[in-house]
Amino acid sequence: MTLSNIFSEVEAALKKKRPFVIYSKPGIEKVCALFQQDSNLYLLKDYSEKGFLFNPFDITKHGVLLPLDKSKFLSCAWTSFKTEANNTPLNAVNSPEHRDNYIKLVSKALECIKTSDTKKIVTSRSETLNYTYNSIIPIIKSLFSLYPLAFCYCWYHPQLGLWLGASPESLVSIKNEAFYTMALAGTQKVNDQNAALSWQAKDKEEQDMVSQCIIEQLTPLVPYLNISEAYTQIAGSLAHIKTDISGKINSEISIKDLIKRLHPTPAVCGLPREQARTFLEYHEGYDREFYAGNMGELNFDDGNSDIYVNLRCMKLLNNKAILYVGGGIIEASVPEKEWEETVYKTETMKKVLFNAL
Repeated sequence: MTLSNIFSEVEAALKKKRPFVIYSKPGIEKVCALFQQDSNLYLLKDYSEKGFLFNPFDITKHGVLLPLDKSKFLSCAWTSFKTEANNTPLNAVNSPEHRDNYIKLVSKALECIKTSDTKKIVTSRSETLNYTYNSIIPIIKSLFSLYPLAFCYCWYHPQLGLWLGASPESLVSIKNEAFYTMALAGTQKVNDQNAALSWQAKDKEEQDMVSQCIIEQLTPLVPYLNISEAYTQIAGSLAHIKTDISGKINSEISIKDLIKRLHPTPAVCGLPREQARTFLEYHEGYDREFYAGNMGELNFDDGNSDIYVNLRCMKLLNNKAILYVGGGIIEASVPEKEWEETVYKTETMKKVLFNAL
């Protein structure tokens, strides 16, 4: 099996309007793909199924599954393609008030935090660009080549659209009765990959909130957790603060139990979870759809699962590219700086689009 064979399958699936996903895991020079052999929409039932999971942010909505038993699975080695910088401008469709609207949203979140016991709210926004392409293949090549240390994917269903992303964040992995997750928070732009980075107190506080919340959620299931020291994680042109969390599980603990405990994490929603979700439902003003949801291999290879948070993602629709970004708001946040952080984060997907032209 070669990359050319897989890319041919991708183009054929789009032409036939059949669901598929092509993806690569962080740091592994391998591409995997599932091509569903019909056009049906299979909804997730109880996490006992086998296939590629695609969950929305909203926990009241059903996730979607590309079932293993109804799909063709292909894989091959990945050889990175050279990507040259392309400065072709992409025109935003957003109104001039877009920045002001986001700053107002952040200000409302700060007001909620200061007048209640809500500690953190993760606000988000979408940004729409004019983008016309003749083939999805150059975009996939650009995505996978630019971000080899992220979970990169291109997912398609005729009823739900075409999504791509390069996520720096694992939600949960299970292998051989052991699980792994992470706490990821804080963001700064990296101009020099070799430069020493320092973190502001606000970023450290936010990361500690995320870590402690995840630990509290998991402790009833897994009393003995292995928790690393916080450290800097580079993801493309951005840096984050990361803590690794792992532990042993038994046959009574399922992937469903862990996902229900973890999603949505404080890194994509806030805390307390329900209060943050209520705020977002009333004030965010748009449907996140699959942004900040989760996706990945469900019960592959003897029940092993590898699920990632759907961050740094976009949806391609009708000659438009819709980019999704957000940031964690705590009491020390400054609305204007939070806007700037989302602008940095859009560069991840914009670079993919630029280099594919």
